Amino acid sequence: MRSRILKTETELAQFAGEFQARGNAVSMEYLRQSQVRAFFSAKGEMVAGYARNTERPLRYEGWIPGEHRAGIALLSSNRKLCELTCIWIAGREGKISSEKVYLYSVIDAILSGADYVLGGTLSAVVFGIQTQSLPDLLYSGTTEYFGTPRQCWVYCASRGALIGKLMTVFPYNMVMSALGKPVYLNRARSRARRIRVPSVN
Repeated sequence: MRSRILKTETELAQFAGEFQARGNAVSMEYLRQSQVRAFFSAKGEMVAGYARNTERPLRYEGWIPGEHRAGIALLSSNRKLCELTCIWIAGREGKISSEKVYLYSVIDAILSGADYVLGGTLSAVVFGIQTQSLPDLLYSGTTEYFGTPRQCWVYCASRGALIGKLMTVFPYNMVMSALGKPVYLNRARSRARRIRVPSVN
């Protein structure tokens, strides 16, 4: 499964269509201001993706009601913030591919240079997955999601904490592959063969 950053209106519109087909909503304006990464199958089909945004106001800021948002010091600080949004994965892709998508989202968030990274979801399942990397809960409650009341969660982690999570949450070989680093196939140093795993960036 290969990935790349989407550049054209056609690609962004396809991404939006895939995201919306799964019961979500996003505007083209938001995708244009974000870095959008998509993943493709061996046949060239778009099978997963996410957006990384650093432009304020953040999408997830809008999920938090005003009275709660005003009490969250991080959102009113001068810290540089980044959010990972619009994550979708075709159900047929399986666990390994899902891990790769989440790993790449973490790496892209770190590379943004933001002090803190925010995540959010309307799904309890996704909440359980993403808070392995973004464990600090900012808000849990109801939001108006494009005119419909929905349960949501918004959470975050510092950039330093996220870097520390890379080697504890994700499989070692997968991290090394994503970073384009050599992987040792044999743990015994005397017999180790080092190969270069090509980056999929």
